[in-house]
Amino acid sequence: MATSESIPGPEYPFETIWRFINRFGSVFLQIDKAMMIEVKTGFTKKETGVEKIIRFMAEENEVTRVCPCCWGHDSSCDGKDIRNLHDALIKYIETIYIE
Repeated sequence: MATSESIPGPEYPFETIWRFINRFGSVFLQIDKAMMIEVKTGFTKKETGVEKIIRFMAEENEVTRVCPCCWGHDSSCDGKDIRNLHDALIKYIETIYIE
């Protein structure tokens, strides 16, 4: 994993976010006026077994993926900045659960 700092704010465990997205199949995030991102769950094969991932897709192409070890940091394991994606996903989930 690329060295990165933790994203400030409330902590949402990876497993909780993964289950939320998996329950709906996918969710759509409007990152800016031009970009719509589809967020899906998935699995990847690791040396230690199968690992859950969250995939961020634009026009059916994967922009990046997040695994439990890079969730909550400002970059994914492949070094891509995920702050905007993380923040948009958290905002979406918090908006859904407004009481």
